Amino acid sequence: MISILLVAWTLFAIDDPPAAPATSTSLRAIAAQRDYPARLDRVIAAVEERFYRNPLELPHYLTAKQSALAAVKECDDPLLFRDLVNRYLQSLNASHTYYSTPHDWEFYHLAAVFESLPDIQALFQHQPLAYPSIGVIVQQHNQRWIVADVLPGGPAADAGLLLGDVPLTVNGQPYSPVSVWWPLVDQPAKLVVDRAGRRVEIEITPRKWHPREELLAALKASISVVDRRGSKVAYAHFYSYAGRHYHDVLEQAIQSGELDDAAALVIDLRYGLGGADPSYLSLFNRQIPRLDSIDRAGQTTTFSTVWRKPVVLLINETSRSGKEVLAYGAKQQGLATLVGTRTAGAVLAGSPIVIDGEDLLYLAVRDVLVDGQRLEHVGVSPHVEVPLDLENCHGIDHQREAAFEEALKLLGNGANVPVPSS
Repeated sequence: MISILLVAWTLFAIDDPPAAPATSTSLRAIAAQRDYPARLDRVIAAVEERFYRNPLELPHYLTAKQSALAAVKECDDPLLFRDLVNRYLQSLNASHTYYSTPHDWEFYHLAAVFESLPDIQALFQHQPLAYPSIGVIVQQHNQRWIVADVLPGGPAADAGLLLGDVPLTVNGQPYSPVSVWWPLVDQPAKLVVDRAGRRVEIEITPRKWHPREELLAALKASISVVDRRGSKVAYAHFYSYAGRHYHDVLEQAIQSGELDDAAALVIDLRYGLGGADPSYLSLFNRQIPRLDSIDRAGQTTTFSTVWRKPVVLLINETSRSGKEVLAYGAKQQGLATLVGTRTAGAVLAGSPIVIDGEDLLYLAVRDVLVDGQRLEHVGVSPHVEVPLDLENCHGIDHQREAAFEEALKLLGNGANVPVPSS
């Protein structure tokens, strides 16, 4: 069994009380002044008080701190300040440690994970949490944004956006993942992308979403059974595992019989948020007894309480935190074949700290061991290595295709073939 030396939840996030907040009046005053040197002092104080190990013992910490203190005197922009703080935080060499602003995708999704905390509610003035989205996950490559995934059922999918597209402008303004969309919610906009060296104009209408509801809808839309060379393979993409409600979707699909026609299952753990509980692996425990109900006419009904057929887990360097623990446990216990590239090695416990009523500092506050092993900076390697070059993928998810091919190979060896354990 997998054991975690920590009571944790979502994203390996823990609900330690955030640093004592100021009054709402003083928070608004501080945010309006934007005294960046003072704000940096508060970030440094939080790090030196709450980081999971003493930062003063780290080799590059003091140099990074002094560099940030010198540079902040010239800072007059929230994004420049964010980047300055993140350079400072890099000296901690830890996952679950970054600084985000309302301009950032991570800001809203992190806030959604911790939405029940009073400081997060105050951050959004006790209003419903929402942000503008077109339903894509983007990464930065060579100082350009690039589409890494398109959420099924979202505006980008409906508009035909592809993996590898490079967003350039929105209605003539430079592309950004969040800010550029705020004035355009529910209005058609012109998104110009670079697609393999060719400029393409796409009409797209952003929506205002609660982050959790957006990723939950994407998971539900992703669940499908596809025919590959005469074999049926089920697929589910967990853009987030930060909460039991995500796992319930897959569990219900299996137990309802929705996936009965499939002979194998591909679970995509790439992109988005971690947060999975190790107990979710019980869904693939073939040793749990099967229940058959037989009526007087001899008709048999089988209750699908677990998935007993081959499983492929799709992972890469964006598979983080609790998703890595699932991959580790599945590999160690021989429950699945892992396809893709090594996971992020981002397995610490983080807690959010509201800074000046405006920004979020996410800080690793506890170490995490998995069966006594440290996965931080180690990650989990796949059984089948398949890289993905987004800049030259031409809209094709080669890792996903490889996962389906591996499922077909497993089926070729028989439905109950054991998968490798190392």
